[in-house]
Amino acid sequence: MSNATEMSGTVYGLLVTVRGVAVRIAMAAADTLRASQHLAADSGLVSVVSRPYEGEKSRIEAIDFWIDDEGLLKPGAEISECASLILGQQIAGNVLVMASDSMGATVSLPAGECERIAGQTRLQIASTLTVEEAVEWGEGHWWANDVQRAERAANFAPLPIPPVQIYTF
Repeated sequence: MSNATEMSGTVYGLLVTVRGVAVRIAMAAADTLRASQHLAADSGLVSVVSRPYEGEKSRIEAIDFWIDDEGLLKPGAEISECASLILGQQIAGNVLVMASDSMGATVSLPAGECERIAGQTRLQIASTLTVEEAVEWGEGHWWANDVQRAERAANFAPLPIPPVQIYTF
């Protein structure tokens, strides 16, 4: 995505869902924290896991993985196998992948990174959606809704620990 697009106020990321769907997300540059909270943490707290960016260093310094801060503690949590493979640790919930510059500001994830992540995890990338469209469609389809989470919590079993391969960036 171009700097001109970001200057107009839109940045792009990649939402990796627990159901193995990847969706390009368009969001307002000033609204990335709210977007990550809605998409990765059901409007809750988020943490960021950053990896140094190994691609062309135009202005991107890191690839940032916004994750649910309390994902493993939530009843009925779902493990994101794709995100767990990418990060080399167990991740519960959706992950919003963005990029950041040398000042730590969130910027668009380079298009090549979307394809590279999808290729590593065998994800298919769906079309670009806004945060609102993704939240509306995703609830119950790409991630569990409140009823589905309650059912899983009622039949609680320990979360499986997937085999982990570490991918380097």
